[in-house]
Amino acid sequence: MNFPTYGQNDYANDIRIHADYDWASRLIEVRLIHYQGLGGRTVTVGAPVEMRQYDEAQRVPPTLELRPEAAQQLMDALWQCGLRPTEGTGSAGALAATQKHLDDMRALVFKSPLLTKEPVVK
Repeated sequence: MNFPTYGQNDYANDIRIHADYDWASRLIEVRLIHYQGLGGRTVTVGAPVEMRQYDEAQRVPPTLELRPEAAQQLMDALWQCGLRPTEGTGSAGALAATQKHLDDMRALVFKSPLLTKEPVVK
C-alpha cells in the first residue's frame, strides 16, 4: 500500500503520540498518528525508523522533530507505560529535596545543643 509523503512539519500540530507496553516482547511500542477526516475516520501513521550510515564529519539530520506539546504527549505516554526519569528530577526529585529538608529540620529541632542544656530561667 502506498501512503502519501508529507513535507516537514505539515502535520506537526495535529500529531498524536501513543505508547503501549507490550508484555509479550517487553518493548514499548510508540506510534505517531495523525487523525484525519470528521471524527478521525482515517489515520496516517509514522513509518518505522530507517537507519542510515553517516561519516563522523557529516551533519546528521534529526531522527524526529516534535513540537513541545507533542513531546509532552510522548513523556506522558511513557510515564503511563511505567517509565520514570533516572536522575532525581521532576516530581521525584522534588520529593527527595523535601525529604532532605525535613531531615535537616528534625536534626535542628531535636538534636540541637541549645535544646539539651538546662534552661537559663529557673
